[in-house]
Amino acid sequence: MLRELLMAGCVMSFTLVSAWATDTSQVLTLRLKGEARLVAHTETSGRFDENVSGRISLENGDEQRILEERTGYRVVSLDSAKFGDHRMIVVGWASGGQGRYLRPAVYVTDDRSGWTPVWRPFQDEPLLDGEVRIRQEEGRSVLTISEDLDPHDSGPPRLRRLRTGRWQSGQFRLSKSEYGPAETMGQKASLAREYFLDGKIEASLDLYNQVLSSGTFGQDRRLAAELHRAAALCLESLGRTATERTALKALIRNYPETDPARHAANRLLRIRASDLDGRKP
Repeated sequence: MLRELLMAGCVMSFTLVSAWATDTSQVLTLRLKGEARLVAHTETSGRFDENVSGRISLENGDEQRILEERTGYRVVSLDSAKFGDHRMIVVGWASGGQGRYLRPAVYVTDDRSGWTPVWRPFQDEPLLDGEVRIRQEEGRSVLTISEDLDPHDSGPPRLRRLRTGRWQSGQFRLSKSEYGPAETMGQKASLAREYFLDGKIEASLDLYNQVLSSGTFGQDRRLAAELHRAAALCLESLGRTATERTALKALIRNYPETDPARHAANRLLRIRASDLDGRKP
């Protein structure tokens, strides 16, 4: 039954109830065939969103069936589109409280359970200020997934990352990352980290050196030490042991109280040990 209802056209609506009260209720509606609709309720109690719960229900006339509910999450988006041979529901689950971490999920319907998750790739690594949208590309539905990146906790404005999800061979496949402008030193540091993870070590090192040379984070000792450590990791990956040794000694000398300095000291010990027995550090 649910599959038949979902094959009809869908419209999304938004309603906010009791916006100025301590307890609020947010409702998203996805209209299906006839009187049927999917309804996402988010209940919030407490002035600072201490208690949040979200649920998605199928309503058809007087009948109502809860399909899924999560404590600690709100439903921030609810949409539907056809991917391959299936019409799927795309839901944006976001954690409550002051932060907004998105865990998008895609569901497909079947005759037995009626509500089956088919793609939930970000359950362990939610997206900071993430958004999930559906767009049409050459007659096919494509997911667009965007998020903020701040791996060094340098603060806003953050680097924006965009990926697309396409339905191929019975599953969603994520594209390579695209990035928004990296104009501030914090955004450049985030992009440097992305380059490092992608194996673009020279580009990563160049960006880290640019950030460090700017002196932007000189007053934040924790962050400055972390960026120096990140640059040293690039040197380690490139096999530039002599330059790395100099960088590690400077890190220990200038930021002795920090965790990166302790990691640097351990790395120096390994380099010295390898020098003694002739091994590669």
